[in-house]
Amino acid sequence: MYFAIDEKHIPQKVEIFQQILQSEQGEMTEGNHLFVSVSHPDDRFRAPEGKRTITASTHIELSKWGNKDDYDIQKQVLEKKMIVGIKTIIPNIEEAKHQISGAPKALERFTSRPNGGVGGFPQTLDHALFNSISHRSGLQELWLCGDTVFPGAGTIGVSVSGYHVFQSITSHHHKLP
Repeated sequence: MYFAIDEKHIPQKVEIFQQILQSEQGEMTEGNHLFVSVSHPDDRFRAPEGKRTITASTHIELSKWGNKDDYDIQKQVLEKKMIVGIKTIIPNIEEAKHQISGAPKALERFTSRPNGGVGGFPQTLDHALFNSISHRSGLQELWLCGDTVFPGAGTIGVSVSGYHVFQSITSHHHKLP
């Protein structure tokens, strides 16, 4: 979800990057785990003076978005659930001047990823530590990096996966002088 909002509706001490956990049971998809980014008050690339932008995302189960009726229902349910989560840090989010909700078909269109699947794997215990997908493919001299291998999505996660590949390649062949 993308928002444009007047500065006056943003709490004074809001962090620009946050994660919101909404599930008491530790569920990490379908709006239970949100990644929220709020533009810095001085950021003129994302918003004019007196305005801020907010981006919120969550992992979803793509299988629940299969047909048009399910798709429309899922989108409405998820929008409402995400708004509830965002309100925990920005109580006046409903005052936003603009709200645009992305969904799998929009992401497929703009990212060319099948079914709109982006962002790697959800951060769950099933995907943590020794259960995550390794940068080692198991095939000689074929290495993997990106948002679908450890440590996962985001600029930092993707960069670290590339660093792991670099380390494996350079230590696999020879130590650098």
